[in-house]
Amino acid sequence: MQPFFDNVYYRVCKKYKGTKDDSPEGAEVVVLSLMQCLNIFFIGGLFVQVFHLNVTLNKFTVVAFLILIIILNGIRYDKLNYDVLSERLKGEEQAVASMKANLATIYIFATILSVIFLLILRASAR
Repeated sequence: MQPFFDNVYYRVCKKYKGTKDDSPEGAEVVVLSLMQCLNIFFIGGLFVQVFHLNVTLNKFTVVAFLILIIILNGIRYDKLNYDVLSERLKGEEQAVASMKANLATIYIFATILSVIFLLILRASAR
């Protein structure tokens, strides 16, 4: 699963690289961490919804979890930054690179839509 997240990180960095900021790595770590947290919360929320469990998370738990994921991703992508990933993916065929970019985009949108779906599901259940 880690190579997939490396690809998402690289693709987000590549899109962000066109802006005025010279080092987009910090913002991309936060974006990637947010996507990973949303996935974990979606799976957990779906589990709670299906099995009718009564679990509530306060905002401090959610923020602490997000900060932990940001720190772990920050450590990983401090060593494996955009330039290293760029060199690794430089020899990739155009079709494969395009497919990976499309999968990263689909992943980001699917994550956001799945969380919205879960929120609507939980709101209608109450």
